[in-house]
Amino acid sequence: MSWDVRKTKYEQLVILHDPTLDRTTIGKGNLRRFTYKELKNYKTIIDYTYIPLLSEVLKKLKGKIKFIIEVKDENISNKIVRIIKDLGVFGDSILSGRNLKDLDCIKKKYPNIITCFNITYGSGLTLREFMNLSRENNLNYNFDIVCLRSNLVSKEFVEVCQRNKIRSLA
Repeated sequence: MSWDVRKTKYEQLVILHDPTLDRTTIGKGNLRRFTYKELKNYKTIIDYTYIPLLSEVLKKLKGKIKFIIEVKDENISNKIVRIIKDLGVFGDSILSGRNLKDLDCIKKKYPNIITCFNITYGSGLTLREFMNLSRENNLNYNFDIVCLRSNLVSKEFVEVCQRNKIRSLA
């Protein structure tokens, strides 16, 4: 199961795909403008539930599934890792993100965490650079999984991932 994690006004971590409430809830405005208490007033459009805290969802699903936690805001990776460690779901979690530098720092600090780099929309390494570096046997990155939009996946991409012992996800 995969979730996008963002921070509220006082940096509580919630699960919400968009940076604003506009498309998926009955509210309007940037998520970062609201406290978590205020967010509870804005139910989701589809199933009319509140926006959950990351910790609530992890507690509820602990031991039942594996988690891919997509880091959508800056400076929240360390807080996410603390939460998954404190809740005992470190081994069931994959930390995914678009900022290669942040993922690299997390991997250095927590070498046993599984990380996934979203290369399609990421910063720090493009798909072209990834492919060129691998051809030169100069791919020195710490992520375990690379995520690429499915229409961009090629046989060569899969072979590069396999050769470098990097799992691919589309």
